[in-house]
Amino acid sequence: MEVAGALIYAAAMRYGLGIFDIGDPAAPVEIGSCDTPGNAYDLALAGNYVYVADGAGGLRVIDVSDPTAPYEAGACPTPSPAYGVAVAGRYAYLVTARSGLRVIDVSDPTAPHEVGAYTEMLVAQCVAVAGNHVYVGDTTPELHVLDVGDPAAPVKLGGCAVSGSPKEIALQGGRVYVASAWAGLRVIDVGTPTVPTETGAVTLLGDAAHLVVVGEHAYVTGHWGSLWVVDVSDPTEPMLLGHCATPTSSPGRVALMEVQPYLAMCADNFLVIDIGDPAVPREVASVYIRGLVYALRVSGGHAYLAVTDLLIIDLSDPISPKVVSTCDTPGQTRDVVVTGGYAYLADGPAGLTIVDVSDPTAPVVVGSCAVPGEANSLTVAGDHAYLGTRNAGLRVIDVGDPTSPVEISQYDCTRVRDVEVVGKLAYVAGGHFYVLDVSDPAAPREVGIYSVPGNAYVVAVSGEYVYLACREGGLVILKLR
Repeated sequence: MEVAGALIYAAAMRYGLGIFDIGDPAAPVEIGSCDTPGNAYDLALAGNYVYVADGAGGLRVIDVSDPTAPYEAGACPTPSPAYGVAVAGRYAYLVTARSGLRVIDVSDPTAPHEVGAYTEMLVAQCVAVAGNHVYVGDTTPELHVLDVGDPAAPVKLGGCAVSGSPKEIALQGGRVYVASAWAGLRVIDVGTPTVPTETGAVTLLGDAAHLVVVGEHAYVTGHWGSLWVVDVSDPTEPMLLGHCATPTSSPGRVALMEVQPYLAMCADNFLVIDIGDPAVPREVASVYIRGLVYALRVSGGHAYLAVTDLLIIDLSDPISPKVVSTCDTPGQTRDVVVTGGYAYLADGPAGLTIVDVSDPTAPVVVGSCAVPGEANSLTVAGDHAYLGTRNAGLRVIDVGDPTSPVEISQYDCTRVRDVEVVGKLAYVAGGHFYVLDVSDPAAPREVGIYSVPGNAYVVAVSGEYVYLACREGGLVILKLR
């Protein structure tokens, strides 16, 4: 399954590809589908195409440029059923039941064709790729490390026995994380690819989606509404302290309230959580919100919610919050930052929208700046807004005059899910984790890029540590050099 904005692309076995709109998480709606000849086991989304590991149907390439009318653009047969797929650059890496790894050239999605294979494995079920290395889990059970520098002739560099049955693989730095049936999460050091070694089995927060770091604690939310409290006083050994189950059905946004000890959390409800005892967080108030909350900020005794439009809640009494105003915007609000009496909105197809909130009961749109793609995240630092987009990278906008914002530069990393700027550096979560030098906002420069387990959705920086909420990898902590 892949998530892109408000859409879910699902491999639905005998029903092929299903595309669902989760704008209202309580009532997901199927907006498109494309039947495939086999059983869709896995998929990978790249650009306007979904690549499906379709069992006996081999590889199917589906054009999803219009999610409401997907259609098959190309296909490539495999010698045995295909179970997993990963895509990097011009190649799709397909793992199969009895024919190992197949390397498919997809530079022309309408005419994919096999260019190489590696067959010395049993039933391969999962695959991941980073640079010239492909990692495959099979039912031996073993993790295989392959060199695909020459895609026509993959070569095995090393292997490592894995307990259980590998089902999914995620990468971070020099380690491979394997979700293994009956054996939990296995951590394998692949710093020396020829001698991969299991270093331990650990338990991480599953399905983490959003977080906020406050002092020595990280508050992490996951799908199905759970809130976890993690002690990060020693970032090398984070420890689960507490858990709070909530009625919300989707991953909750979180923000620290100015009145302590309370945390605001929302998805399809606005919740106030008492965190006075981090080991026992508890819900103390709620406000029903019609529609999905994409972002939440707390400023000046008010909560600002991105709910397609902007919604403002008075928090002067934490146990009795109330909605005081809304503001229609030209797009579909996905993120919000409040500073200096203005709310800066990542407004979907409308780009950046700026709202005067000096009077929270009467917000007014005062400025806007269109950008390519669909704006879904942002941060503001000084006179500049850093706008993350779904398919046009990071856009840097001069907001010195909030009534006349102007784009001045960009950084191309395709999908940006979250961004934070601290000092001269921008930290970007976009599948991978990127670090950019923005000392000159007109010319952002990449200084680092890191693979993390799962897809990085949210980034928070505290002191010398970066905290990432990753879709499959849970909470990941990186130390800044």
